[in-house]
Amino acid sequence: MSDDKQRDDNMDFLSKAIVDAITKSPDVRQAIKQLAETDEGYSRSFMVLMLKVRNLAETLGVEISGGRDDFPGEDMFDLNFLDQKPEQEQQKTDRANIVDGRKETPQEIAFREFESTRFNQEEWLRKHGLIL
Repeated sequence: MSDDKQRDDNMDFLSKAIVDAITKSPDVRQAIKQLAETDEGYSRSFMVLMLKVRNLAETLGVEISGGRDDFPGEDMFDLNFLDQKPEQEQQKTDRANIVDGRKETPQEIAFREFESTRFNQEEWLRKHGLIL
Protein backbone atom coordinates (compact mmCIF):
# COMPACT_ATOMS: atom_id res chain seq x y z
CA MET A 1 0.00 0.00 0.00
CA SER A 2 1.41 3.42 -0.92
CA ASP A 3 2.09 6.06 1.72
CA ASP A 4 -0.54 8.44 0.27
CA LYS A 5 -3.21 5.74 0.31
CA GLN A 6 -2.32 4.78 3.88
CA ARG A 7 -2.45 8.45 4.99
CA ASP A 8 -5.86 8.85 3.34
CA ASP A 9 -7.13 5.71 5.08
CA ASN A 10 -5.78 6.93 8.41
CA MET A 11 -7.41 10.34 7.90
CA ASP A 12 -10.74 8.72 7.01
CA PHE A 13 -10.52 6.54 10.12
CA LEU A 14 -9.71 9.57 12.29
CA SER A 15 -12.52 11.63 10.77
CA LYS A 16 -15.03 8.84 11.35
CA ALA A 17 -13.84 8.40 14.94
CA ILE A 18 -14.20 12.13 15.65
CA VAL A 19 -17.66 12.35 14.12
CA ASP A 20 -18.84 9.23 15.96
CA ALA A 21 -17.41 10.50 19.26
CA ILE A 22 -19.21 13.80 18.93
CA THR A 23 -22.54 12.35 17.87
CA LYS A 24 -22.63 9.27 20.12
CA SER A 25 -20.82 10.05 23.36
CA PRO A 26 -23.24 10.31 26.29
CA ASP A 27 -20.66 12.38 28.18
CA VAL A 28 -20.40 14.90 25.36
CA ARG A 29 -24.19 15.02 25.03
CA GLN A 30 -24.59 15.58 28.78
CA ALA A 31 -21.99 18.35 28.82
CA ILE A 32 -23.62 20.06 25.86
CA LYS A 33 -27.05 19.74 27.44
CA GLN A 34 -25.78 21.40 30.63
CA LEU A 35 -24.25 24.23 28.62
CA ALA A 36 -27.45 24.67 26.65
CA GLU A 37 -29.50 24.97 29.83
CA THR A 38 -27.29 27.74 31.20
CA ASP A 39 -27.07 29.94 28.10
CA GLU A 40 -29.01 30.09 24.84
CA GLY A 41 -25.89 31.19 22.95
CA TYR A 42 -24.27 27.83 23.54
CA SER A 43 -27.13 26.00 21.85
CA ARG A 44 -26.81 28.18 18.77
CA SER A 45 -23.04 27.69 18.65
CA PHE A 46 -23.43 23.97 19.12
CA MET A 47 -25.99 23.72 16.33
CA VAL A 48 -23.54 25.48 14.02
CA LEU A 49 -20.79 23.10 15.15
CA MET A 50 -22.98 20.03 14.55
CA LEU A 51 -23.95 21.26 11.10
CA LYS A 52 -20.27 21.75 10.26
CA VAL A 53 -19.41 18.28 11.57
CA ARG A 54 -22.27 16.75 9.58
CA ASN A 55 -21.13 18.65 6.48
CA LEU A 56 -17.56 17.45 7.04
CA ALA A 57 -18.77 13.89 7.44
CA GLU A 58 -20.81 14.08 4.23
CA THR A 59 -17.90 15.65 2.36
CA LEU A 60 -15.56 12.88 3.49
CA GLY A 61 -18.18 10.25 2.76
CA VAL A 62 -18.26 9.10 6.38
CA GLU A 63 -21.56 7.52 7.40
CA ILE A 64 -22.83 8.76 10.74
CA SER A 65 -24.51 5.79 12.34
CA GLY A 66 -27.99 6.30 13.66
CA GLY A 67 -29.02 8.65 10.89
CA ARG A 68 -31.15 11.74 11.38
CA ASP A 69 -32.79 10.48 14.58
CA ASP A 70 -29.43 10.24 16.33
CA PHE A 71 -28.53 13.87 15.57
CA PRO A 72 -28.23 15.56 18.97
CA GLY A 73 -29.57 19.01 18.75
CA GLU A 74 -33.21 19.05 17.89
CA ASP A 75 -34.24 17.17 21.02
CA MET A 76 -31.65 18.77 23.31
CA PHE A 77 -32.03 22.45 22.51
CA ASP A 78 -34.68 25.10 22.26
CA LEU A 79 -34.81 25.98 18.58
CA ASN A 80 -37.39 28.75 18.95
CA PHE A 81 -34.79 31.30 17.89
CA LEU A 82 -35.18 29.94 14.35
CA ASP A 83 -38.79 31.12 14.34
CA GLN A 84 -37.89 34.65 15.42
CA LYS A 85 -36.45 35.77 12.08
CA PRO A 86 -39.60 37.33 10.59
CA GLU A 87 -40.12 39.41 13.73
CA GLN A 88 -36.50 40.58 13.68
CA GLU A 89 -36.75 41.44 9.99
CA GLN A 90 -39.88 43.47 10.73
CA GLN A 91 -37.98 45.38 13.43
CA LYS A 92 -35.17 46.09 10.96
CA THR A 93 -37.58 47.49 8.39
CA ASP A 94 -39.21 49.62 11.09
CA ARG A 95 -35.80 51.00 12.04
CA ALA A 96 -34.89 51.51 8.38
CA ASN A 97 -37.81 53.91 8.01
CA ILE A 98 -36.59 56.18 10.82
CA VAL A 99 -34.44 59.11 9.71
CA ASP A 100 -33.17 61.79 12.11
CA GLY A 101 -35.29 60.31 14.89
CA ARG A 102 -38.59 60.47 13.06
CA LYS A 103 -40.45 58.05 10.84
CA GLU A 104 -40.28 58.67 7.09
CA THR A 105 -43.42 59.82 5.34
CA PRO A 106 -44.83 57.73 2.48
CA GLN A 107 -43.52 60.37 0.03
CA GLU A 108 -40.00 60.07 1.47
CA ILE A 109 -40.13 56.28 1.23
CA ALA A 110 -41.35 56.47 -2.37
CA PHE A 111 -38.58 58.94 -3.25
CA ARG A 112 -35.91 56.73 -1.62
CA GLU A 113 -37.14 53.70 -3.56
CA PHE A 114 -37.24 55.73 -6.81
CA GLU A 115 -33.66 56.91 -6.28
CA SER A 116 -32.46 53.41 -5.42
CA THR A 117 -33.68 52.14 -8.81
CA ARG A 118 -31.75 54.89 -10.62
CA PHE A 119 -28.55 54.60 -8.56
CA ASN A 120 -25.62 52.94 -10.35
CA GLN A 121 -23.22 51.61 -7.73
CA GLU A 122 -20.33 50.88 -10.10
CA GLU A 123 -20.50 54.32 -11.69
CA TRP A 124 -20.50 55.98 -8.26
CA LEU A 125 -17.51 53.91 -7.08
CA ARG A 126 -15.55 54.80 -10.26
CA LYS A 127 -16.45 58.47 -9.93
CA HIS A 128 -15.07 58.57 -6.39
CA GLY A 129 -11.95 56.57 -7.31
CA LEU A 130 -12.78 53.52 -5.23
CA ILE A 131 -12.57 51.11 -8.17
CA LEU A 132 -10.90 51.36 -11.55
